Amino acid sequence: MSWRWSIASGLLALSLTGCFAKSSDKIARELEQSVVLITYRDKPGHETGFFVPGAKDVCTVLTAKHVLAPSSDLNLTLDREIISSDTKIQPLRDVDLAIVTFKPSKSKNCPYKPLKLGNSDRVEYGETISILGFPKREGDRNLVPQFTSGTVTRIEKLPLAEGYAISYDVTTVGGMSGAW
Repeated sequence: MSWRWSIASGLLALSLTGCFAKSSDKIARELEQSVVLITYRDKPGHETGFFVPGAKDVCTVLTAKHVLAPSSDLNLTLDREIISSDTKIQPLRDVDLAIVTFKPSKSKNCPYKPLKLGNSDRVEYGETISILGFPKREGDRNLVPQFTSGTVTRIEKLPLAEGYAISYDVTTVGGMSGAW
């Protein structure tokens, strides 16, 4: 259960192994290799997701459940290249999370770098967190990821609705839901 509310707390890099000794610039560069832009072929808008470990014969992306409907017609884009339009969506129970999977087109195994999930039991007040996601900007068709940092401001002993338990003071905007 703790991994679920760790991710559901905002899908943040709260506790990446070794991140606290790295510079913000280095963290952002590493995250960019794993963060994907989620767009919809059947409606306007976009959100963010990121690769996580999964079965070797599929690529696994984690995002916020509230940004997807199980029937969403998705495009997943990395470095401005559509990497998949044939996706399967699996919403998770009791948390604001969904797993999106697809078969890699050019290899047997998923070639994209998954991010390591942190341990929410080790998160502390005042700890630095970082988010990398694709913000919506009025009139801007060239979507680029934005990196922002802040601190943990509250930790709930029991998760709230949808599994949320960790609050933070990081500024985010629409389109960054599901960001890491």
